[in-house]
This record gives sequence, structure tokens and C-alpha cells, in this order.
Amino acid sequence: MERTEFETTGRVLDLGNETVFSSKASRNYTNWLPGVYLRHEATKNLVFRTSWSNSLARPSFSDTAFRSLVNNDDLEITRGNPNLKALESVNWDASVEYYLPSLGLLSAAVFHKEIKNFSYELEDPTPLVINGESYDLTTYANGSEGSITGLELAYQQQSVRCPRRSMALASWPTSPFWTARRRIRRVPARPCRSLASPIRSGTLG
Repeated sequence: MERTEFETTGRVLDLGNETVFSSKASRNYTNWLPGVYLRHEATKNLVFRTSWSNSLARPSFSDTAFRSLVNNDDLEITRGNPNLKALESVNWDASVEYYLPSLGLLSAAVFHKEIKNFSYELEDPTPLVINGESYDLTTYANGSEGSITGLELAYQQQSVRCPRRSMALASWPTSPFWTARRRIRRVPARPCRSLASPIRSGTLG
């Protein structure tokens, strides 16, 4: 369970009456985040894992704060939205891991996430007129729902070198494949696919 208490204060410009007044927004909410995690050790070197879980990602403070960034050169305004909801996700994960005798690891994992209330930048189609100038207004809004499904393959190998100095070299190349779908206001759902480049890293110490 997670309890969130959010509050932001700022000043609001009333263009019609040409006045500025202080304003405050607050929101309190509680999220239950149950999860089930299973692990099965088939052999000494072969391990299966599966899980069902719920997770939460709050919007950044800069996206939700009572603030307006005004760019007079480009006639643009970026405004926070204190009514943004937190992203909620239901996650299904399954993986298999094989531990190599030579201090290595081979693994494959599949995942699926059902997401709602993701946030995105929204450009208001109606310009905001200030002192006779038309400004493009950008703010933040919540999308309705989305999903991500993917497969990740990984190989990890650690080899010890220079025993006298206890020096080790390790690398973790991975190749994730994923597909995602989102649904936002006034934009139909559209799929996107990506193949990430392998990631290789090394540590020496």
C-alpha cells in the first residue's frame, strides 16, 4: 500500500479581468499494490521465475506544479497540470535463467504491462492571447490506457584476470524486443515496435 499527499501553490493570471491571484491544488490518494512472485529451481543451474504485480509511477513535480514558463521570443507557454493522475500498471513477467559453470548467465524473459493514466505533452489548439500576441500553449494530460509487451535476452560472463591483483572483467550484452500500444485523447491507438541495440558494459576493479 502507498499513500500519497500532494499539494502545490502558485499564481494564476486572469486575462479577462487583468488580475493575478494565488491558487492552491491538493490531492490525496491511496494505492494498493499486490503482487505474487514464484521461483522454481529445476536444477542446480536452471531457475524459472514468474510474477504478477501492480506498480505506480507518479508524474514529475515539474509537470504537476502550478507554474508557467513563458518564451516571449517564440511565443510559447508551457504550463503544469496539478490534476495529473499517477500512472498505474499491472505487470506479468516470466523468465528462465541458466547459470554457466564459468561464472556466466544466460537468461530469457517475457513481460506484458497493462498501463493507464500515462502522461504526455498536450498542445492546446486554441492560442492564448496576451497583450495582443497569440501564444502556443503546451500543458500535460493523462492518456486513457496502453500496453507494452516484450522479450529480453541476456548473456552475462565474468572472467577473472590478473589473479595477483584480483582484477575481474564482466560484460552484460542484452537485446530487448518490445511492442507498445497507447490511447490518448483525439489520437487513435497506434502500435509501435522497436529493436534496441545490444548494450555492452564492462567493469574493472
